[in-house]
Amino acid sequence: MNKKGFTTIELIMSFIMVVIILTSLIGFTTAYRGKVNDEEVKSQLIDFKNTVLKAVYDDIIRYSVVRMSNCVGEDNCVNLVSRDGSVHTLKTFTDDNGVYIAYDNTKYKLPDSNLNKTYEETLDDGTTKVNVTDSACNITDFQYMNYKNKIFTTKITFKHYLIDEEYEILITIN
Repeated sequence: MNKKGFTTIELIMSFIMVVIILTSLIGFTTAYRGKVNDEEVKSQLIDFKNTVLKAVYDDIIRYSVVRMSNCVGEDNCVNLVSRDGSVHTLKTFTDDNGVYIAYDNTKYKLPDSNLNKTYEETLDDGTTKVNVTDSACNITDFQYMNYKNKIFTTKITFKHYLIDEEYEILITIN
């Protein structure tokens, strides 16, 4: 009666335990990979925001910007006017290559704004249709506010479709 080996039940149970462990590891790594991608997108959006803010506020300090005004005949555009009368233009625009914030002669491209969101839709007849919509990252709002010619504020809001948070660039001159 000295049997050396495994019974069928022992082999099946071992196999089931290995499958359970592998399934949980795959779920964990998939969730972790998604978190890493989200954090990378957030980091890119924050870097973009900080780059634009640094360029604008450096000029506000360097040129002593005293007021803002709407650009004549253009939407989503403001002029920053300095004490010496020089004008610096901040605006947003979109072209075939993406969504941009332009400050003077420098264009800052929104991260992933040249990538399109895609999703699949199953039709009633069982076929699958792929839909392509807007850019992955878009400017959702551009506001210019003037408080009694003493405080001037411009707010540019942008959002990436993978992230639920909105990010904003807020420029205030008083």
